[in-house]
Amino acid sequence: MELEGVRVIVSRQVCALYRVGQARRKGIKLPVFRVNTEKCTGCKICINTFGCPAISWDSEAKKAKIDPTMCWGCGSCSQICPYGAFEVVREAK
Repeated sequence: MELEGVRVIVSRQVCALYRVGQARRKGIKLPVFRVNTEKCTGCKICINTFGCPAISWDSEAKKAKIDPTMCWGCGSCSQICPYGAFEVVREAK
């Protein structure tokens, strides 16, 4: 980013946002996740070690939060959180 000129990014997999868009166009319902604020301790493990773009920090609540428009329903966050704070709100159908 500091150098001038053209750059190329090589990704290991398809962009999550592209995948969500494709699924919605095909009518595929993706599961929706949320953060249970009673279980979230604010440890930031989900943010610092996982790096999912759908997970961000709510500085007011001092808890993680999920942007449902960016989440593609993989459920990895629920496996990473040691406190079980990520829960499915709506199952995929």
